Amino acid sequence: MQAASERRERLITQLERADILVIGCPMYNFTIPTQLKAWLDHVTLVGRTFRYTGPNRPEGLVVGKKVLVIAARGGDYSAPPVSSWDFQEPLLRTWLGFLGLVDLHFVRAEGLALDPARVPEILKRAEEHMVELLEHKLRYAPADITVDSAS
Repeated sequence: MQAASERRERLITQLERADILVIGCPMYNFTIPTQLKAWLDHVTLVGRTFRYTGPNRPEGLVVGKKVLVIAARGGDYSAPPVSSWDFQEPLLRTWLGFLGLVDLHFVRAEGLALDPARVPEILKRAEEHMVELLEHKLRYAPADITVDSAS
């Protein structure tokens, strides 16, 4: 039990200290991987990362941070009718917003399993979008970024 509490404390502290949160998220069965779900469970703690200000009135306490989500998907869920099958991005927007993380930016690598010949083009486009976001919207240069991986 103590080890679990220490792990939770370490993960929440990492989140609180971060200026920018970068999440790499493949789509598994229309949603997020279990490892990311476990991380979200660990960092969601009443009184620490959110609180209730009244009945059914949560308030996120992890504020003022930017989030970059890099999503990899075998299919292309960017347009109807299959866009309704995307539970990955709505779940992350809702959960992270619940914690107070509302400055969210998504980079999507869509269709990676559809045509192997297009994979380099898809990845290049996603990388260009990510660099654009980092440099202009998130205001980070590659040299400014340090990694503190959640272990």
